[in-house]
This record gives sequence, C-alpha cells and structure tokens, in this order.
Amino acid sequence: MRNLIASVVTGVVALVAGDRVLGWYGQRHFLPERQMQTAVAAGDGCIMFLGDSRIEAALNHAVVHQALSQRGADRCIADLGMGAMDVSGEFLAARRYLASGRNPILAVVGKVEDSLMDPDATGPAKMVGNNAIHLVWTNSRDVFAEVDGFPFASVAAFDDGLRFLIARGTAFGRYQSLVSLRVQRLQDGLTGTDRGLENRFGQLSDMAALERDLREHADARLAAATDKPGVRSSWFDRLVDMLHSRGTRVAVVEIPMPSAYRQSISASVQAGAYRRWFTDHLRTRGVVYIDLALAPWVDDDSSMFVDPLHLSPAGAAHFSRDLGDRLPTVVP
Repeated sequence: MRNLIASVVTGVVALVAGDRVLGWYGQRHFLPERQMQTAVAAGDGCIMFLGDSRIEAALNHAVVHQALSQRGADRCIADLGMGAMDVSGEFLAARRYLASGRNPILAVVGKVEDSLMDPDATGPAKMVGNNAIHLVWTNSRDVFAEVDGFPFASVAAFDDGLRFLIARGTAFGRYQSLVSLRVQRLQDGLTGTDRGLENRFGQLSDMAALERDLREHADARLAAATDKPGVRSSWFDRLVDMLHSRGTRVAVVEIPMPSAYRQSISASVQAGAYRRWFTDHLRTRGVVYIDLALAPWVDDDSSMFVDPLHLSPAGAAHFSRDLGDRLPTVVP
C-alpha cells in the first residue's frame, strides 16, 4: 500500500510539474501571446488592427505610417490581426489588449463579406491553433458566451461547457494544439514528409480548400444573417460596445478578395442585402465604414494576391496606402 501511495503521489507531482513547464513554454511560444506582447509594447494611444489572416496579409505598417504622416496623423500601430480568428476571437484579443492597460485611439476591424457574423459553431472542438485564445485568454465566467446554451439547453451544451472549463483549467488543455504542431513538425522532419507548397499562412492546398468551403457556405450564412441580422452580430456589437466604453473610435474596412470570391459571393443577392443592412447598422453604432473591396488597383492578373485568400506584398502596399489615406483623423 505504501508503494502504491508513493507511486500515485509521484505521478501527481510529475503531472503538475509537467503542466507548469508546459504553461511556461506555452506563454513564450504561443504565437498570439507573442503578438499581443508586441502590440502592447508599441505604446499607448495606438491604432489597433483586428481581424484574421486577411488583414494580417493586407497590412504594410511602413506604408500606413507614411500615409498617416502625410496627413499629420501618424500613430503607433498595435497589430492584432491573426490567422484563423473569427469575430469572437477579435473580441477576446481586444479585451486582453485593454486589460494590459493600453487604450487605443482607434480600432480598425478588417472584414470580408460574412467574416463579422457570429460563428456557426462554438465549443472546445473549434479552440485549436490560434483559436486556442478561447482557452488562454478567457476566464471561467466566459463559458456562457463560449458555449451556446450552457448549461441546460441540451446535453451537448452541458458537455461542451464542461470540456471548455476543464481544458482552460490546465496548460495541457490550453496548449494542446501547440504541442500537436511541434510533434507533427518533428514527425515530418524524421519521415521526410512533403506537405506541398506553402506560404506564411499555411499550405496553398489548404488555402484553396478553405476558399471553396467559404464560397459553398456563404449564401446560406448571408441569407440567415439578413433574415435575423441582430442574432448574427452579437459578438461584433459586444466588441464595439467595449471599445466605445473606453473612448476608442471604431472603423471597419472591407478587404479586397480575388475575382472568384467576388463573383460567387460579393455579387450575390444575399451579399447585397446583408451589405445594405450591415452598413446601415454601422452608421447607427457610430462606426466608420471604409470600402476597399473594389479599389481600382484590385486586379487578379497583376500579382495582387498571393493565394486564393490573401493579398500579396504588392497588394498590401496599395491597400495600406489607401487605408492610411482614408482612416478617420484621430490626431489634431
């Protein structure tokens, strides 16, 4: 019995120690955390950028600074555009940034057609990769926002909420996908696995597949948002309310997309109806809308896009110049 107790105690100590080590490692190597630290270090009164990898690809900081300087309106930049982030993640990123004590003078939210709608699915199954911020940057009270209907709407809602609370309670749960990525890379190196061409946002085949998936589901999402618009904008409205409460102005910028996306999604009847509602909604909320989706330089044949979803460096330079020229003046 004594040996059994000693083995159990040793195992528990090893698990706790391993969890502490992973927590220490995760905080230093989790990309969103490193990006947050860079944004906080930029200073106070910055222009904060939020969005997914499309705003990340579209921003050229030097060009934005140059355009703003010519207007006498330059500010530091807090860039929190992160790949695979939906609007609920943007809310969490902004909240974490504000909690650091920083107060942005302007928040610019990148958007393409349906990207600011509430996510279709919630729960821990989606909280991987950069979306692990839903585990790392939350508290236990967030379970009610993170899991629809928790705790009593359904057995599934109760189960998802319980798994969320358990996962965010340990470093093993919070940084599981970080460990999985490191293991996968090690395995690929040892086996010589070639996963095909890639850029800084991922494998090109994955980008193409994601773009097709977005096109296939966009009509249904846009139609649902038009039928019940307020139901699909709750996270965005929470984001705006939080920023306005700190005296931060908010702008939304429409990011250009390649012609296949524009023709199949942006030009649809559902997209037009949603766009009319959303721009009206922005006006009622005091949010500036900057539409660069069809800027004159947007041309698929001139290397403005690096893959089916992201602007190339040349496209980013054009976008950043236009954005810097059109941002609301926030400096006397």
